[in-house]
Amino acid sequence: MRVFHLAGRCVGCGACSRACPQGVNLRLFLDKLRLDAEELFDHQAGVDPEGHPPLRAYRPDDYNGFVM
Repeated sequence: MRVFHLAGRCVGCGACSRACPQGVNLRLFLDKLRLDAEELFDHQAGVDPEGHPPLRAYRPDDYNGFVM
């Protein structure tokens, strides 16, 4: 669940993979989430210090295709 919390916040530094006691390369998963945040919400982590993560901000024109 913590990895999903980082969606749109990860800047790709790799600290999560270095800190993982099990040696899991979390960066691979976070890379995918970072690409999804850019594609679906036009958001890049770390670019706008005043911006909000995409899962915290709402815009009327946000993509809603995943909602059933």
